[in-house]
Amino acid sequence: MVEVQHVDQVGANVLLFEYNNIESLIMLGELSKKCIRSVTKFTCVGCQEVVVIIRVDESKGYLNLSKKQVTSENIAEYEAKYNKAKSVNSILRHVAETTGTDIEILYETIGWPLYEKY
Repeated sequence: MVEVQHVDQVGANVLLFEYNNIESLIMLGELSKKCIRSVTKFTCVGCQEVVVIIRVDESKGYLNLSKKQVTSENIAEYEAKYNKAKSVNSILRHVAETTGTDIEILYETIGWPLYEKY
């Protein structure tokens, strides 16, 4: 899941939520399967989009993203998974603040085992 920060004629600059809000770019050709005359018709600043990582350049730290390779079934499935993960994170963060426990310990003892089970 990404949030669009800036849109121009090259593509859309986005922040990747699951990767500690690192910035990346969705190139114009990866926004849609249709012919694109205007980038703003396919995304807008502040919009959240489901994308897929198509290539990682570790030496430069670049992630190539694609919106056009995501199917409608993938979008529905991923949005449900993302919303559940946000809820679990919110609950664990609240428990950590209330009990004074480190959130990493809660994830190791509760979060990740439940994730593997369900």
